[in-house]
Amino acid sequence: MKFLFLIIFTFLSFKVSSSEFKCNFEEVYSNGEIQPGVILIKKDKLRYEYLKKELFTLLFVNNKLFSIENQNRKRAHMIEDQNNLINDIMKIYADFPNIKKSYTINGKVFDIEISKEKFIKRLAIKSNSLNLSIYFFDCSSSVIENKYFNFNPFFEYERLK
Repeated sequence: MKFLFLIIFTFLSFKVSSSEFKCNFEEVYSNGEIQPGVILIKKDKLRYEYLKKELFTLLFVNNKLFSIENQNRKRAHMIEDQNNLINDIMKIYADFPNIKKSYTINGKVFDIEISKEKFIKRLAIKSNSLNLSIYFFDCSSSVIENKYFNFNPFFEYERLK
């Protein structure tokens, strides 16, 4: 769950020229496992949705993080755990707009690659307990309706092709 906070706050803090955009993503773990999904960002809102039904969707709205089960969209849980990764990301954010390609904070290494289009292309997280790369692709600036950041009612989002 630590890496999810990292993803959310990295995207919220890395402002592209547009305040609204969407991307497909793939989380790639050191054991070769891959988790695909879609991410939507609108100003201070985020939707991080895994495509697998047995996983979940994260919504970050009003500075609160919610997890919604993909199998039962009526089950939303507020996540109150504020772990130390958030503080690490805020240290990175303090460098905006001059975010470096690599950071070492509290024993974790964060490597960031930016695409030609100025979107995050890859985010790598390395530590004793976590080794993960997240690849973002098919990113585009887009007007995103506010309804996709609600969990009551929860609106399905048509996946990016």
